[in-house]
Amino acid sequence: MATLAKLASLPARDVLLLLRTGVLLVAVALGLRFFSLRELQALLGRWGRSRAPAEAARLAWTVEAAGRHRLGTCLSRALALQVLLSRHGFSSRLWLGVQRDTVGAAARGPLRAHAWLEHDGRAIIGGPAPDGYTLLGYFQAGEGNSVRDVTAR
Repeated sequence: MATLAKLASLPARDVLLLLRTGVLLVAVALGLRFFSLRELQALLGRWGRSRAPAEAARLAWTVEAAGRHRLGTCLSRALALQVLLSRHGFSSRLWLGVQRDTVGAAARGPLRAHAWLEHDGRAIIGGPAPDGYTLLGYFQAGEGNSVRDVTAR
């Protein structure tokens, strides 16, 4: 009930942005199940630019708020925010890192992965990878929705 009261106290444009962000998070989460990251980024990059003004911090807030209810993973949240930022003309960098779980003295456990998004040189969602993660690379997105995979060799 408190969540509904908070939602009702927001300006209508923020409620609409939250709803759109929630739909985007669901679409990204589903897309990650059916497409590779590159394919999904290409599909999402086809969205046109938004005419509505927005601040990067406000867009990050909407993704965090919509994702607060177990909506998506760190990767889907970072990718959704990258799409939103790109649509509003902001550049960003989506980082990927992995860490192997250690079981006893052997480092043969399963891999754990983490994704986060940087804007203007600082993490705005997902935080930087915790210590012990190996960086795999990043995907740069900027104006015009161009996404470039710099991990390709």
